[in-house]
Amino acid sequence: MTSKSSALLEEDFFYYFAYGSNLLGERIRILNDTAIFQEAGELKGYKVAFYDQSERWHGGIASIDENSSDNVYGCIYRIHKKQSENLDLQEYGYHRLDVSIRGLKSKKTVLCRTYQYSSTTKVATLPSLGYKTVIVTGAIEHRLPEAYVDMLNSLRHNGKLDEIQIPLQCLKDIQIP
Repeated sequence: MTSKSSALLEEDFFYYFAYGSNLLGERIRILNDTAIFQEAGELKGYKVAFYDQSERWHGGIASIDENSSDNVYGCIYRIHKKQSENLDLQEYGYHRLDVSIRGLKSKKTVLCRTYQYSSTTKVATLPSLGYKTVIVTGAIEHRLPEAYVDMLNSLRHNGKLDEIQIPLQCLKDIQIP
């Protein structure tokens, strides 16, 4: 029998909607080892865009922008609140945003934290090949809609790969023609 003081309660967790590099399970767990994938989800009325030049990813970084005719697909993760600051640190340069996400399987709406790029002078920029690969691999891993994965695959990139220093298997596996 578990005592009340040691039992984990629902209020000990928050839900997080990932649409960029944290789509990849291996990536989100680098700093957030309590992250548990719940299901794929849909954010209505937004689109994915890439901005500025990231030192970490060597190209544009993903953000979401309001756009009534678009939807963003991603992952709903459940994360322990003790790792909230870790996620904030990983999402440096972004601000928190509470969004309603519709689960693709459950059809239930979940209030999730996500992050939106904060720069007021942002400039649209191509993502690096490595960053795009991480995003697409995560989308495939979590079975996002095929048409959405195809859209991600079709994104142009700047070709940069070798400069990325994040030890992810999908980056090691890339075969450049």
